[in-house]
Amino acid sequence: MSVSAFVSRALAAASLVALAGAATATTLQELPRGARPGECFSRSAAPAVYRTDHIAVPQPPLVGWRDIPAVYNTVTRQVLVAPARVDHETVPAVMGVRVHWIEHPGPDRVVEAPPVYRWIERRVLVSPARLVWRPGVARGGYDTGYGAGISVRPTGEVMCRVLLPARYEIRRVRVLVTPGRSCVVRGPSTRERVEERYVIRPPRTIDHTVAAVYRTVVDRVMVRGPRKERIVTPQPPRYIDRRVLVTPARTGWSRIACAPPTVRPASYGARPQPQQSYGGQGYRPDYAPARPAELDGAPQPPPIYHAPPANNGAPER
Repeated sequence: MSVSAFVSRALAAASLVALAGAATATTLQELPRGARPGECFSRSAAPAVYRTDHIAVPQPPLVGWRDIPAVYNTVTRQVLVAPARVDHETVPAVMGVRVHWIEHPGPDRVVEAPPVYRWIERRVLVSPARLVWRPGVARGGYDTGYGAGISVRPTGEVMCRVLLPARYEIRRVRVLVTPGRSCVVRGPSTRERVEERYVIRPPRTIDHTVAAVYRTVVDRVMVRGPRKERIVTPQPPRYIDRRVLVTPARTGWSRIACAPPTVRPASYGARPQPQQSYGGQGYRPDYAPARPAELDGAPQPPPIYHAPPANNGAPER
């Protein structure tokens, strides 16, 4: 037995039990209204009608992971082995030799030279001119003003001031011509041969440029690293049977013919009770007409009784 069939039967049994409980627990409020005297009603219950739907339930996709290896590529590159450089070459200077003579002066010696004289005749001053007093004779009286050359003495003596001229003589005089001196006399010079080095071309530096040296290297370079790829695989839907309610369970009252009451003999002093015409759930009197629902076996809702208005619509007194 499948699970869906078991669930369907369990629900049908539960609905029947509910209907039976509802039938046995009928209250006054549930009885049909407007019933006339002598009318009997039978309560019937129609179970719920269900149908089974075949429903597709989508299933979650199946998720998996796939390892994708790393992707490598071969790259060729140039690796510097020796960088470029400049070598400096030093060229020495080119020298020449020239010969020349150097004259060295001789040694000096000191020679004493005596003074040189000579004799010359020269007018020589013997006595210079001078004024002297000498006795004189007054002429023309005395001069009160004491004129030139007259000295008045009270004694009458006359003195005259006389200018005597200078007196010269010719004499032979020794005159210095050259004074004595010391002379430095230079000795004989000597000659020396000297070799002199001179620069014909100065030293210089020559630059030599050396190119860089490379070598080819082949490398394996990772282009993309390893990774995991998510793979989603859709799954087919799963079909289930779902029981869907078509018509809910209903209860109703059907008018039937009433049977005469049966009087039983009283026992133990009990009062006689009329026999009930309704025999509980599933009871149907012999005189009740057969229901079409019982003939074909399909659960059909019972006819619902609608009571006619009392007194043909007139208000009750």
